[in-house]
This record gives sequence, structure tokens and C-alpha cells, in this order.
Amino acid sequence: MTKKGKQPYFCFIEKNIAQNLKLYKPNENIYYCTKTNCNPFVIDSLNKLNCNFCINTIEHFKILKKHKVDVNKICVINVLLDDKKLMYLYKNGVRFFTFDNYASLYNFSKYADISICKICLRFSTMNLYPNYPTHMGASTNEINKMIDLIQSKNGIYGIGIYISGKLKNNLNICNEFMSIIEKKYKDLSFVNIGGITPKIYQNITKTIKNIKTNLEIGTMIVESLFNLITNIVRFETKFDKNFLVIKNGLYTGLFDKLYTNRKYAIYLNSNNHEYKLLHNKNNKNQIEVLVYGGSSDSSDFIGTMYTNQQVLDSINSNSYITIKNVGAYFEQVFTNYCDEKKLRSYYEI
Repeated sequence: MTKKGKQPYFCFIEKNIAQNLKLYKPNENIYYCTKTNCNPFVIDSLNKLNCNFCINTIEHFKILKKHKVDVNKICVINVLLDDKKLMYLYKNGVRFFTFDNYASLYNFSKYADISICKICLRFSTMNLYPNYPTHMGASTNEINKMIDLIQSKNGIYGIGIYISGKLKNNLNICNEFMSIIEKKYKDLSFVNIGGITPKIYQNITKTIKNIKTNLEIGTMIVESLFNLITNIVRFETKFDKNFLVIKNGLYTGLFDKLYTNRKYAIYLNSNNHEYKLLHNKNNKNQIEVLVYGGSSDSSDFIGTMYTNQQVLDSINSNSYITIKNVGAYFEQVFTNYCDEKKLRSYYEI
């Protein structure tokens, strides 16, 4: 790609959206989790493609309204929102809410007309897998109590789960979940599934007749939509070690690495060539390079990379770094180490 504008910045690759959405269809059943990335390019593109949106905060709601997202395409999924925030969203037209405890739903019912709302009851995966603790979701007893309240108010409800942690390795989890709720909840109107991966989705063989399945998806949609273009602060050799320091690191953007322990695809761009820095040494001639972010914090260590001497010799004042597939969870997160709280975004050219 061609460099554009002053570094650092994000490059938005719009064509990847349609490709990513093909993994889950139709678009009308997709609820994009705005907490993953609220970049205007993302919101506008998904809105045009008739996707829906999940929100966690009032700020997310305001962003969607600013971008003219229909309020009927918004679902509140944060079960920890307090009563005042829920009331604000209800008074501003939101009618799709998620609850995982009776007390919160009961308080909501004091001012909200349940009969005009869709209520998703978060079903704890510990009902199915007690050895995998999670704070999200209600027990079957509490869900039954919430259903009684909703039906007493002539409302409709659905059941939802969030697939977290090691449960993502269970490719049959959705089929098991569908089988259980089909037996337990004869009068539900929809199902919500969050945290679903393409492999789990492709493995779904069990559906419930006449019941719509909504998919709450974030990372799988936006991860590949952004690349970070950032400059090289310094490259030097000292104490028989090669140090490459780049402008943006763990505390200036790459927050996602802290909790996923993932290894980003990092490329050195020099003399109109793009060289991939490797995470593993493939042959004895490759040279070790220690890559750090530019926060002046010793723990801002991105990783040990490997390349050859020719690549290192090519580094000059015009060289820069491209970090690919960074659309999820880090464009949003900057700390006090970062000079710019929000980097510019440009379309790919």
C-alpha cells in the first residue's frame, strides 16, 4: 500500500467488511458489538449493509445516533448498566435490552412498557458447563422467574448466551445450547449468541423452527479492517542486541495483546519493499530483533522478531512499520503515554 499522511495513522480497508460478513449471514441477523471499535468508517459501512448494533454504554448510543442508525437496530447487551442509564436509553427509544438478573429487570419494569420491548435473558453457560466459571448470565431458576415477570406484562423474550474463554474450543456448543433451550422454553421468540467464532458458526446443525437467531459479533468483523502505519523512533545495536523502537506499542494502541497474548503481523516497509518480521526463527542466518513501543516503559515490549541482515541494512529515515489486522479493541484504547488520544484514519488507496 501507499503511505498516506502524517504518521502514525490507521488505514481502513473497507472491502474486507463484505468478505467478513459472508462468514455469518444474513446481515439482518448480525448485531455488531460497538465496544470492539466505534470508528465512523465501521459504523457507516455496517449501517449501509443493514447490520444491527449492540451497545455497552450511553456513549456508544450517542455515536450511533450521530451516524443516523435507526434506534430499532440497537440492542443493549451490557447487563451491568445501572438503572439510570437503562432509563435514559429507554426514554430515547431503545426497545431491545439484555438482562441477567431479576432485580434489574424488575426495576426496569417499573417505568418501561415491557409489552413493546424485546427482552433477551442472558443464560449462564455454567448451566451447561459448571466447571467453566463466568459472571455473565443467570441460573435457570432466575431465568424462569424473569420469564414469569415478562409474560405478566405481555412481553416477549429470547434467550442468549455468551461463549467465552475455553468454551470457544467446543465447536458443538451452539447445538447443545439450542437443544437445551428448545426443551425448556417453548414460547421464546428469538435466540442471541455472543462470542461466536466462524468455526462454531459453521458447525451449527441445530436450529429452532420459526425462531430467529441473532449473532452478537465484534472481533471477527473488524479485526482485518484496519492496519496501523507507524514510524520508527529508533533502530540501534547495543550490548550485542538489535533494538527496534516504534511509535505505537502496548500502551499506545496495542492493548489487545495484553489479554489475548496474540502475535501481530508486523512488516518493515523500506525502499518500496515490504518485509515481514517473523515471530519464529526459521534458519540460522536470521537475526534477532527486540521490538518495543515508544512509551519509555520497559514493559512496553511487543516481541522478539527475526529477519535477515539485508532487511536491517535497508532501514533509513523513510522506513516505517505496518501492523496488520488491528481493527479490534486497540484503536479505542490509548493511555497517558500516547501523545494523540485518537489517531487519524484513512481509506486504503
